[in-house]
Amino acid sequence: MKIAMRRNITAIGLAVLLSGFACVANATSVLTEKGYTLEKLLVFSRHNIRASLVGKDDVTATHSNRQWNMAEVPAGHLTYKGGAAETLMGEYYRAYLEDEKFIPADWHPAKDDVRFYANSFQRTIATAKHFASGLAPIADIEIEYHLGIDERDPVFLPSSKFTDEALLKQATQWYDLLENGQGQKAFYKNRVQDLREIERIVDFKNSPFAKKEGIKQMDGSKFEITAHKNRIFSNDAMRKPYSLADCVIMRYYDNPNDKEVVWNISKPTRALKAAGKFLSDGGSLMWKNPAFAKNMTRNLLPEIAKGLKSNQRITFLCGHDTNVGTLLTVLEVEDHELPQTITNYVPIGSKLVIEKRKGADGKLYASFDMVYASDKQLRNLEILTLHNPPVKEPLVIKGLKRNEDGLYDWDEFVNYFDKRAQN
Repeated sequence: MKIAMRRNITAIGLAVLLSGFACVANATSVLTEKGYTLEKLLVFSRHNIRASLVGKDDVTATHSNRQWNMAEVPAGHLTYKGGAAETLMGEYYRAYLEDEKFIPADWHPAKDDVRFYANSFQRTIATAKHFASGLAPIADIEIEYHLGIDERDPVFLPSSKFTDEALLKQATQWYDLLENGQGQKAFYKNRVQDLREIERIVDFKNSPFAKKEGIKQMDGSKFEITAHKNRIFSNDAMRKPYSLADCVIMRYYDNPNDKEVVWNISKPTRALKAAGKFLSDGGSLMWKNPAFAKNMTRNLLPEIAKGLKSNQRITFLCGHDTNVGTLLTVLEVEDHELPQTITNYVPIGSKLVIEKRKGADGKLYASFDMVYASDKQLRNLEILTLHNPPVKEPLVIKGLKRNEDGLYDWDEFVNYFDKRAQN
Protein backbone atom coordinates (compact mmCIF):
# COMPACT_ATOMS: atom_id res chain seq x y z
CA MET A 1 0.00 0.00 0.00
CA LYS A 2 2.75 2.44 0.91
CA ILE A 3 4.60 1.75 -2.33
CA ALA A 4 1.44 2.19 -4.39
CA MET A 5 0.59 5.42 -2.57
CA ARG A 6 4.09 6.73 -3.13
CA ARG A 7 3.79 5.94 -6.85
CA ASN A 8 0.45 7.75 -7.02
CA ILE A 9 1.91 10.81 -5.30
CA THR A 10 4.85 10.76 -7.72
CA ALA A 11 2.49 10.50 -10.67
CA ILE A 12 0.41 13.41 -9.38
CA GLY A 13 3.55 15.48 -8.85
CA LEU A 14 4.75 14.70 -12.37
CA ALA A 15 1.37 15.64 -13.81
CA VAL A 16 1.46 18.97 -11.96
CA LEU A 17 5.01 19.59 -13.16
CA LEU A 18 4.10 18.81 -16.77
CA SER A 19 1.01 20.99 -16.59
CA GLY A 20 3.24 23.79 -15.32
CA PHE A 21 5.47 23.43 -18.36
CA ALA A 22 2.40 23.52 -20.60
CA CYS A 23 1.40 26.85 -19.01
CA VAL A 24 4.88 28.28 -19.35
CA ALA A 25 4.81 27.77 -23.11
CA ASN A 26 1.99 30.34 -23.37
CA ALA A 27 3.32 32.95 -20.92
CA THR A 28 3.99 35.67 -23.50
CA SER A 29 5.02 39.05 -22.07
CA VAL A 30 2.56 41.93 -21.98
CA LEU A 31 4.67 43.97 -24.39
CA THR A 32 4.73 41.15 -26.92
CA GLU A 33 0.98 40.79 -26.66
CA LYS A 34 0.73 44.50 -27.49
CA GLY A 35 2.76 44.01 -30.65
CA TYR A 36 6.27 44.97 -29.51
CA THR A 37 8.90 42.55 -30.84
CA LEU A 38 12.10 42.12 -28.82
CA GLU A 39 15.22 42.97 -30.86
CA LYS A 40 18.00 43.59 -28.33
CA LEU A 41 18.79 43.10 -24.64
CA LEU A 42 21.31 44.99 -22.51
CA VAL A 43 21.77 44.05 -18.86
CA PHE A 44 23.89 45.80 -16.26
CA SER A 45 24.09 43.52 -13.24
CA ARG A 46 25.25 43.82 -9.68
CA HIS A 47 27.10 40.68 -8.57
CA ASN A 48 25.16 38.10 -6.59
CA ILE A 49 25.64 36.97 -2.95
CA ARG A 50 29.26 37.27 -1.85
CA ALA A 51 31.17 36.38 1.27
CA SER A 52 31.55 39.17 3.79
CA LEU A 53 34.37 41.63 3.19
CA VAL A 54 35.24 41.33 6.88
CA GLY A 55 37.60 38.43 7.60
CA LYS A 56 37.96 36.87 11.05
CA ASP A 57 41.14 38.84 11.70
CA ASP A 58 39.70 42.17 10.51
CA VAL A 59 39.48 44.91 13.16
CA THR A 60 35.75 45.31 12.38
CA ALA A 61 35.19 41.80 13.74
CA THR A 62 36.19 43.09 17.19
CA HIS A 63 33.00 45.21 17.18
CA SER A 64 30.89 42.06 17.47
CA ASN A 65 30.51 39.52 20.24
CA ARG A 66 29.05 36.90 17.88
CA GLN A 67 30.67 33.79 16.52
CA TRP A 68 30.55 34.41 12.80
CA ASN A 69 30.24 31.45 10.47
CA MET A 70 32.87 32.34 7.95
CA ALA A 71 32.01 31.47 4.35
CA GLU A 72 33.72 28.58 2.60
CA VAL A 73 35.13 31.01 0.05
CA PRO A 74 37.58 33.90 0.52
CA ALA A 75 36.33 37.29 1.70
CA GLY A 76 34.49 39.14 -1.04
CA HIS A 77 34.16 36.15 -3.38
CA LEU A 78 30.88 34.94 -4.82
CA THR A 79 29.44 32.27 -2.51
CA TYR A 80 28.23 28.89 -3.73
CA LYS A 81 24.67 30.03 -3.07
CA GLY A 82 25.31 33.25 -4.97
CA GLY A 83 26.50 31.23 -7.95
CA ALA A 84 23.45 28.97 -7.82
CA ALA A 85 21.12 31.98 -7.55
CA GLU A 86 22.70 33.67 -10.56
CA THR A 87 22.44 30.47 -12.61
CA LEU A 88 18.73 30.39 -11.76
CA MET A 89 18.41 33.97 -13.00
CA GLY A 90 20.17 33.03 -16.24
CA GLU A 91 17.83 30.05 -16.63
CA TYR A 92 14.85 32.34 -16.16
CA TYR A 93 16.10 34.60 -18.93
CA ARG A 94 16.60 31.57 -21.17
CA ALA A 95 12.91 30.64 -20.67
CA TYR A 96 11.84 34.26 -21.12
CA LEU A 97 13.85 34.84 -24.31
CA GLU A 98 12.75 31.52 -25.79
CA ASP A 99 9.14 32.44 -25.04
CA GLU A 100 9.72 35.79 -26.75
CA LYS A 101 11.04 33.89 -29.80
CA PHE A 102 14.22 35.93 -29.36
CA ILE A 103 16.44 32.84 -29.10
CA PRO A 104 15.78 29.22 -30.12
CA ALA A 105 15.87 26.25 -27.77
CA ASP A 106 19.43 24.95 -27.22
CA TRP A 107 20.73 28.33 -28.32
CA HIS A 108 24.38 28.56 -29.26
CA PRO A 109 25.15 32.22 -30.04
CA ALA A 110 27.58 33.37 -32.65
CA LYS A 111 30.55 35.19 -31.16
CA ASP A 112 29.40 38.60 -32.38
CA ASP A 113 25.86 38.10 -31.05
CA VAL A 114 26.79 38.54 -27.40
CA ARG A 115 29.19 40.37 -25.15
CA PHE A 116 29.72 39.45 -21.49
CA TYR A 117 32.04 41.95 -19.80
CA ALA A 118 32.77 42.03 -16.06
CA ASN A 119 34.93 43.95 -13.64
CA SER A 120 38.00 41.88 -12.89
CA PHE A 121 36.88 40.90 -9.38
CA GLN A 122 36.20 37.22 -8.75
CA ARG A 123 32.59 37.88 -7.73
CA THR A 124 31.75 39.85 -10.88
CA ILE A 125 33.44 37.45 -13.29
CA ALA A 126 31.79 34.49 -11.55
CA THR A 127 28.37 36.18 -11.59
CA ALA A 128 28.63 36.76 -15.33
CA LYS A 129 29.77 33.15 -15.84
CA HIS A 130 26.88 31.70 -13.84
CA PHE A 131 24.32 33.87 -15.64
CA ALA A 132 25.79 32.81 -19.01
CA SER A 133 25.68 29.14 -17.96
CA GLY A 134 22.00 29.43 -17.12
CA LEU A 135 21.21 31.40 -20.26
CA ALA A 136 23.04 29.17 -22.72
CA PRO A 137 24.03 25.92 -20.94
CA ILE A 138 25.39 24.16 -24.03
CA ALA A 139 27.39 27.18 -25.20
CA ASP A 140 30.72 28.34 -23.88
CA ILE A 141 30.19 32.09 -23.69
CA GLU A 142 33.44 33.93 -23.07
CA ILE A 143 33.54 36.30 -20.10
CA GLU A 144 35.60 39.36 -20.95
CA TYR A 145 37.72 40.97 -18.24
CA HIS A 146 40.86 43.03 -18.65
CA LEU A 147 43.02 42.81 -15.50
CA GLY A 148 44.24 40.32 -12.93
CA ILE A 149 41.73 38.76 -10.56
CA ASP A 150 40.46 41.27 -7.94
CA GLU A 151 42.12 44.22 -9.66
CA ARG A 152 39.92 47.28 -10.32
CA ASP A 153 38.93 47.78 -13.94
CA PRO A 154 38.65 51.59 -14.33
CA VAL A 155 35.55 51.19 -16.50
CA PHE A 156 33.70 49.92 -13.43
CA LEU A 157 35.74 51.32 -10.56
CA PRO A 158 37.81 54.30 -11.70
CA SER A 159 39.95 56.31 -9.34
CA SER A 160 37.71 58.19 -6.94
CA LYS A 161 40.03 61.17 -7.21
CA PHE A 162 38.38 64.31 -8.58
CA THR A 163 40.41 66.04 -11.27
CA ASP A 164 37.84 68.83 -11.48
CA GLU A 165 38.01 71.07 -8.39
CA ALA A 166 34.56 72.55 -9.10
CA LEU A 167 33.04 69.05 -9.21
CA LEU A 168 34.72 68.15 -5.92
CA LYS A 169 33.27 71.30 -4.35
CA GLN A 170 29.80 70.33 -5.59
CA ALA A 171 30.26 66.85 -4.12
CA THR A 172 31.15 68.16 -0.67
CA GLN A 173 28.46 70.86 -0.66
CA TRP A 174 25.80 68.23 -1.39
CA TYR A 175 26.19 66.86 2.15
CA ASP A 176 25.16 70.22 3.58
CA LEU A 177 21.81 69.83 1.81
CA LEU A 178 20.88 66.51 3.42
CA GLU A 179 17.71 66.29 5.53
CA ASN A 180 16.26 69.49 4.05
CA GLY A 181 19.42 71.48 4.63
CA GLN A 182 20.16 70.21 8.13
CA GLY A 183 23.27 68.38 6.90
CA GLN A 184 25.14 65.19 7.73
CA LYS A 185 24.61 65.29 11.48
CA ALA A 186 20.84 65.27 11.04
CA PHE A 187 21.09 62.42 8.54
CA TYR A 188 22.96 60.20 11.02
CA LYS A 189 20.78 61.28 13.94
CA ASN A 190 17.67 60.20 12.05
CA ARG A 191 19.15 56.72 11.64
CA VAL A 192 20.22 56.10 15.23
CA GLN A 193 17.44 53.57 15.86
CA ASP A 194 18.61 51.49 12.92
CA LEU A 195 22.15 51.66 14.29
CA ARG A 196 20.89 50.43 17.67
CA GLU A 197 19.29 47.41 15.99
CA ILE A 198 22.61 46.51 14.37
CA GLU A 199 24.34 46.82 17.75
CA ARG A 200 21.70 44.50 19.20
CA ILE A 201 22.21 41.93 16.44
CA VAL A 202 26.00 41.77 16.87
CA ASP A 203 25.89 42.25 20.68
CA PHE A 204 28.16 45.27 20.37
CA LYS A 205 28.06 46.17 24.08
CA ASN A 206 29.84 42.90 24.91
CA SER A 207 32.29 43.05 22.02
CA PRO A 208 36.08 43.23 22.58
CA PHE A 209 36.11 46.76 21.14
CA ALA A 210 33.31 48.05 23.39
CA LYS A 211 34.90 46.55 26.50
CA LYS A 212 38.29 47.95 25.62
CA GLU A 213 36.85 51.45 25.05
CA GLY A 214 34.46 51.26 28.00
CA ILE A 215 31.39 52.07 25.88
CA LYS A 216 27.97 50.49 25.29
CA GLN A 217 27.01 52.11 21.98
CA MET A 218 28.55 53.51 18.81
CA ASP A 219 28.45 57.29 18.60
CA GLY A 220 26.70 58.36 15.39
CA SER A 221 27.58 61.98 16.04
CA LYS A 222 31.17 61.08 15.10
CA PHE A 223 30.18 59.84 11.64
CA GLU A 224 31.39 62.11 8.87
CA ILE A 225 32.14 62.23 5.15
CA THR A 226 34.88 64.68 4.25
CA ALA A 227 37.13 65.62 1.32
CA HIS A 228 40.81 64.83 1.53
CA LYS A 229 43.44 64.89 -1.22
CA ASN A 230 40.74 65.42 -3.89
CA ARG A 231 38.72 62.42 -2.74
CA ILE A 232 35.61 61.92 -0.62
CA PHE A 233 36.00 59.66 2.41
CA SER A 234 33.76 58.31 5.13
CA ASN A 235 35.65 58.29 8.42
CA ASP A 236 36.66 55.18 10.34
CA ALA A 237 33.90 55.56 12.95
CA MET A 238 31.33 55.42 10.15
CA ARG A 239 32.83 52.57 8.15
CA LYS A 240 32.67 50.04 11.01
CA PRO A 241 28.88 49.93 11.53
CA TYR A 242 28.27 49.86 7.79
CA SER A 243 30.66 46.93 7.46
CA LEU A 244 28.79 45.18 10.28
CA ALA A 245 25.46 45.83 8.56
CA ASP A 246 26.89 44.37 5.36
CA CYS A 247 27.97 41.23 7.25
CA VAL A 248 24.47 40.85 8.70
CA ILE A 249 22.79 41.29 5.31
CA MET A 250 25.02 38.69 3.66
CA ARG A 251 24.09 36.28 6.49
CA TYR A 252 20.45 37.14 5.82
CA TYR A 253 20.69 36.12 2.18
CA ASP A 254 22.67 33.01 3.03
CA ASN A 255 20.12 31.72 5.57
CA PRO A 256 16.29 31.90 5.19
CA ASN A 257 15.73 31.62 8.97
CA ASP A 258 15.53 35.13 10.45
CA LYS A 259 16.11 33.95 14.03
CA GLU A 260 19.27 32.05 13.14
CA VAL A 261 20.63 35.01 11.16
CA VAL A 262 20.44 37.30 14.22
CA TRP A 263 21.46 34.72 16.83
CA ASN A 264 17.90 34.33 18.16
CA ILE A 265 17.45 37.85 19.48
CA SER A 266 13.88 39.08 19.95
CA LYS A 267 11.99 40.66 17.02
CA PRO A 268 14.46 39.40 14.40
CA THR A 269 12.52 40.63 11.37
CA ARG A 270 12.42 44.18 12.72
CA ALA A 271 16.17 44.08 13.35
CA LEU A 272 16.94 42.78 9.87
CA LYS A 273 14.79 45.41 8.17
CA ALA A 274 16.65 48.06 10.15
CA ALA A 275 20.01 46.62 9.04
CA GLY A 276 18.88 46.60 5.41
CA LYS A 277 17.67 50.18 5.64
CA PHE A 278 20.86 51.34 7.37
CA LEU A 279 22.98 49.72 4.66
CA SER A 280 20.91 51.13 1.78
CA ASP A 281 20.83 54.60 3.31
CA GLY A 282 24.57 54.49 3.85
CA GLY A 283 25.14 53.56 0.22
CA SER A 284 22.93 56.44 -0.86
CA LEU A 285 25.34 58.89 0.78
CA MET A 286 27.66 58.19 -2.14
CA TRP A 287 25.38 56.90 -4.90
CA LYS A 288 22.87 59.76 -4.76
CA ASN A 289 25.52 62.50 -4.69
CA PRO A 290 25.28 63.87 -8.28
CA ALA A 291 28.91 65.01 -8.44
CA PHE A 292 30.24 61.74 -7.04
CA ALA A 293 27.97 59.77 -9.41
CA LYS A 294 29.21 61.75 -12.40
CA ASN A 295 32.82 61.13 -11.40
CA MET A 296 32.31 57.39 -10.87
CA THR A 297 30.38 56.75 -14.11
CA ARG A 298 32.70 58.70 -16.40
CA ASN A 299 34.02 55.52 -18.08
CA LEU A 300 30.98 53.28 -17.59
CA LEU A 301 28.35 55.42 -19.30
CA PRO A 302 30.25 55.49 -22.63
CA GLU A 303 30.61 51.71 -22.40
CA ILE A 304 26.84 51.29 -21.98
CA ALA A 305 26.12 53.79 -24.76
CA LYS A 306 28.42 51.78 -27.01
CA GLY A 307 26.54 48.61 -26.13
CA LEU A 308 23.20 50.20 -26.99
CA LYS A 309 24.46 51.13 -30.47
CA SER A 310 26.29 47.86 -31.15
CA ASN A 311 25.05 44.97 -33.28
CA GLN A 312 25.21 42.59 -30.30
CA ARG A 313 21.85 41.02 -29.57
CA ILE A 314 22.72 40.53 -25.89
CA THR A 315 25.12 42.65 -23.84
CA PHE A 316 25.74 41.70 -20.21
CA LEU A 317 27.92 43.92 -18.01
CA CYS A 318 28.63 42.99 -14.41
CA GLY A 319 29.81 45.28 -11.64
CA HIS A 320 28.79 46.45 -8.19
CA ASP A 321 26.09 48.22 -6.18
CA THR A 322 28.09 51.44 -6.53
CA ASN A 323 27.77 51.14 -10.32
CA VAL A 324 24.01 50.58 -10.25
CA GLY A 325 23.42 53.30 -7.63
CA THR A 326 25.49 55.96 -9.39
CA LEU A 327 23.99 55.10 -12.79
CA LEU A 328 20.51 55.69 -11.36
CA THR A 329 21.64 59.12 -10.16
CA VAL A 330 23.50 60.31 -13.23
CA LEU A 331 20.63 59.16 -15.46
CA GLU A 332 18.24 61.09 -13.20
CA VAL A 333 15.99 58.11 -12.53
CA GLU A 334 13.14 58.97 -10.18
CA ASP A 335 13.76 57.89 -6.59
CA HIS A 336 12.24 54.58 -5.57
CA GLU A 337 11.87 52.02 -2.82
CA LEU A 338 11.78 48.57 -4.36
CA PRO A 339 9.29 45.99 -3.05
CA GLN A 340 9.94 42.50 -1.65
CA THR A 341 13.48 43.25 -0.48
CA ILE A 342 15.05 44.83 2.60
CA THR A 343 17.89 46.28 0.48
CA ASN A 344 15.35 48.38 -1.34
CA TYR A 345 17.48 50.64 -3.53
CA VAL A 346 20.06 48.32 -5.14
CA PRO A 347 19.23 44.70 -4.19
CA ILE A 348 21.84 41.97 -4.31
CA GLY A 349 22.11 40.57 -7.84
CA SER A 350 19.85 43.33 -9.21
CA LYS A 351 19.93 44.23 -12.87
CA LEU A 352 19.27 47.33 -14.93
CA VAL A 353 17.60 45.83 -17.99
CA ILE A 354 17.15 47.66 -21.29
CA GLU A 355 15.12 46.05 -24.06
CA LYS A 356 14.99 47.33 -27.62
CA ARG A 357 11.60 46.57 -29.15
CA LYS A 358 9.96 47.19 -32.49
CA GLY A 359 6.36 48.28 -32.25
CA ALA A 360 3.46 47.34 -34.49
CA ASP A 361 3.78 50.89 -35.85
CA GLY A 362 7.29 50.08 -37.12
CA LYS A 363 8.97 52.42 -34.63
CA LEU A 364 11.69 51.39 -32.19
CA TYR A 365 11.22 51.67 -28.43
CA ALA A 366 13.16 51.06 -25.20
CA SER A 367 11.97 49.58 -21.94
CA PHE A 368 14.05 50.28 -18.82
CA ASP A 369 13.53 48.19 -15.69
CA MET A 370 15.14 47.01 -12.48
CA VAL A 371 14.97 43.21 -12.28
CA TYR A 372 15.92 41.19 -9.20
CA ALA A 373 15.01 38.09 -7.24
CA SER A 374 12.82 38.92 -4.24
CA ASP A 375 14.29 38.21 -0.82
CA LYS A 376 12.03 35.17 -0.53
CA GLN A 377 13.14 33.83 -3.91
CA LEU A 378 16.80 34.50 -3.26
CA ARG A 379 16.97 33.23 0.31
CA ASN A 380 15.12 30.02 -0.57
CA LEU A 381 16.85 29.54 -3.92
CA GLU A 382 13.49 29.30 -5.65
CA ILE A 383 13.49 28.24 -9.27
CA LEU A 384 12.57 31.30 -11.34
CA THR A 385 10.07 30.60 -14.10
CA LEU A 386 7.66 32.55 -16.26
CA HIS A 387 5.08 31.87 -13.53
CA ASN A 388 7.47 32.59 -10.67
CA PRO A 389 9.42 35.44 -12.25
CA PRO A 390 11.85 37.80 -10.56
CA VAL A 391 10.55 41.21 -9.50
CA LYS A 392 10.45 43.71 -12.37
CA GLU A 393 10.05 47.41 -11.60
CA PRO A 394 9.97 50.09 -14.33
CA LEU A 395 12.49 52.91 -14.03
CA VAL A 396 11.28 56.42 -14.81
CA ILE A 397 13.81 58.92 -16.16
CA LYS A 398 12.95 62.51 -15.29
CA GLY A 399 12.22 64.61 -18.35
CA LEU A 400 12.26 61.74 -20.85
CA LYS A 401 8.85 60.98 -22.33
CA ARG A 402 7.28 57.51 -22.29
CA ASN A 403 4.35 56.29 -24.36
CA GLU A 404 1.12 54.80 -22.99
CA ASP A 405 2.86 51.44 -22.57
CA GLY A 406 5.71 52.91 -20.52
CA LEU A 407 8.27 52.76 -23.33
CA TYR A 408 10.79 55.38 -24.43
CA ASP A 409 11.46 56.29 -28.04
CA TRP A 410 14.61 54.29 -28.87
CA ASP A 411 16.57 57.06 -30.60
CA GLU A 412 15.74 59.57 -27.85
CA PHE A 413 16.76 57.01 -25.23
CA VAL A 414 20.12 56.27 -26.88
CA ASN A 415 20.80 59.97 -27.45
CA TYR A 416 20.06 60.60 -23.78
CA PHE A 417 22.74 58.07 -22.78
CA ASP A 418 25.16 59.63 -25.26
CA LYS A 419 24.65 63.11 -23.82
CA ARG A 420 25.04 61.87 -20.25
CA ALA A 421 28.24 60.06 -21.27
CA GLN A 422 29.67 63.26 -22.75
CA ASN A 423 28.78 65.68 -19.93
